[in-house]
Amino acid sequence: MKIKSSIHNHCTFCDGANTPEEMILSAIDAGFTDFGLSSHSMIECMETCWSMKDEESYKKEIFRLKSKYADKIRVYCGLEVDYHSLPRDNAGYDYLIDSVHNLVVDGRYYGVDHSVEVFDELMRAFGGDGFKLCENYYDLVKDLLYKKNPMVLCHVDLVTKFNDGYKFFDESDKRYLGAVFSALDYAIEKDTIIEVNYGAIARGCKKTPYPAAYLLGFLRDKGAKLLLGADCHNKNYISFGFREGEELLKNHGFDHVYGYVDGAIREIGIK
Repeated sequence: MKIKSSIHNHCTFCDGANTPEEMILSAIDAGFTDFGLSSHSMIECMETCWSMKDEESYKKEIFRLKSKYADKIRVYCGLEVDYHSLPRDNAGYDYLIDSVHNLVVDGRYYGVDHSVEVFDELMRAFGGDGFKLCENYYDLVKDLLYKKNPMVLCHVDLVTKFNDGYKFFDESDKRYLGAVFSALDYAIEKDTIIEVNYGAIARGCKKTPYPAAYLLGFLRDKGAKLLLGADCHNKNYISFGFREGEELLKNHGFDHVYGYVDGAIREIGIK
């Protein structure tokens, strides 16, 4: 495993199964040199089971652990910011990563990655038109890029989480591809790093990573910057997908990715 940096990880301050310290100890055992926690920020007009409730305690604990394990690993305090996140003070964070988790229809928030049942309800809210749903989702991704100019865009095609076998919509259809390519193009134009994310596979929800492998050739040809992320919610999967991800990207013509190393985004060779 050539990539020793992992910055998309969750702990008990949001919806992770393990404490920050347990996650860090697991990262040390896995051989990481740079490790960040990135708890979910609070969402507007919505109480969720996965959002962080006490940011100050979170930052204080990560700061304590940075010092405690400084001789073993570089620890970072990060935050996963959603399109619908509440306004907040970013002081005390080493980095932010950004994502879109929800669509809003008639004032109701639907998590596109919450469950098959919720996604089925969301489909009905769009009159059964999966392509219209996806166009709405990717419009939010582009608006996120426009408004926030993020460092890293997480799980860009999260809307496909429950679509293995094209259960809800055909990902090869030109209407879907037009929407996703438009969002990816804009991310590349904004020089945003696009995350290759194995989290849904680790949790048994999906068979392929985000973004889908059929998009990697497009990203290579466009000169996209990629970052490999576990989106880890359990210490037992701390490096899940890293070796597979390196091989996948090499097979698609990538010779490097980007990672957060020694306090900054840096290029990491994978060949």
